[in-house]
Amino acid sequence: MKKYLLIIWLLASVHMGYAQVSGGIRGGVNFSKLESEFLTTDSEIGYYGGLFATWETSELVAIQPEVYFAHQAGETNGLSYSFDYLAVPLLMRLKFSPIHVYAGAHLGFLLAVDATGVEKDDFKGTALSGVLGAGYELAPVEIGGRYVHGFTDISDNELLQDVHFRMWEIYVAWRLFNRSRD
Repeated sequence: MKKYLLIIWLLASVHMGYAQVSGGIRGGVNFSKLESEFLTTDSEIGYYGGLFATWETSELVAIQPEVYFAHQAGETNGLSYSFDYLAVPLLMRLKFSPIHVYAGAHLGFLLAVDATGVEKDDFKGTALSGVLGAGYELAPVEIGGRYVHGFTDISDNELLQDVHFRMWEIYVAWRLFNRSRD
């Protein structure tokens, strides 16, 4: 955990004199499913919401850390499940006003599991994913979408291995502050 905080701090401190800082709240819906060699679930609508900050290092490039709560749900063979995560993405944004694209890493901390026949201990406490997305800014509102591709096998159960999340998110963000530093 200390390693991740150090990386976030180093990236945030590299603002090269241009630094324009903004941030706000973000929320939306997600459509997630679990995939493994023997299992693919149907997704159900989940939700998420939290905070974000953007450090523009130039007119084109920005670093955007986020922290949010995510509720992911699905179903397979009549059994439903849900996972609650605290998600901490760290994104690199490229801005082509008013559109931006971004990519980065997404670290999830498992908070709760609700499923028949399994418990929270059957799953790993952290999950690393990759993020790819785009947004459209109508200051101070932003709308967009992203794909989150799970790299980590989230299962700690010997009977079911190599389980990964795949998730689409649609969001609305509201910038609550915008500060330039010249």
